[in-house]
Amino acid sequence: MKGLQDQLGNLNDIATAPDMLAALELSDVAGAKDLFSADDKSKLLKEAAEAHDAFVNTRRFWR
Repeated sequence: MKGLQDQLGNLNDIATAPDMLAALELSDVAGAKDLFSADDKSKLLKEAAEAHDAFVNTRRFWR
């Protein structure tokens, strides 16, 4: 569950970064757009999917 939560948090960060930077008037600061590049999105989506699969395939530890 921790891995999935971490990856979902990363996706949330990348989704909210543009609005947060705009609200802080930092959108034009050098490197700001690098915080949410398309390459990062693809990588994070892949990692989130892998974390989801790992979570779904985890066996219950109780019985």
